[in-house]
Amino acid sequence: MSKVEVRNHMYIGKRIVVGLTIVSSENAIIEQRQIAGVISQCSPSTGIVISSERGASEDVCLPYCTDAIVAAPPGTYTLSSLGVEVKNPDFMTSWIFRQDEDGNWHSKPDPMMKPA
Repeated sequence: MSKVEVRNHMYIGKRIVVGLTIVSSENAIIEQRQIAGVISQCSPSTGIVISSERGASEDVCLPYCTDAIVAAPPGTYTLSSLGVEVKNPDFMTSWIFRQDEDGNWHSKPDPMMKPA
């Protein structure tokens, strides 16, 4: 197993909280929501797949970018968009999704989320 495969495997089965911000082509916030779940897949071919624990009926797939996943400090995280609390998740990440003038979607890790 390569070093990348070993690193990717360490995320599988771990709990994560995710912040998503959807913005327009003019950078106006359209929607903000949160997800709590367990990472079920992590690879360049699948992206980061999160099986939702609460509030979503299907898996969520984020772009493959393990640098955007940071250790979550111990504590209780209130996911206001879901009305739930998540205690002591393993990791957290935050993403911005933007639709350009042509209707194409682009994503990037939230620059405010820095590795601990």
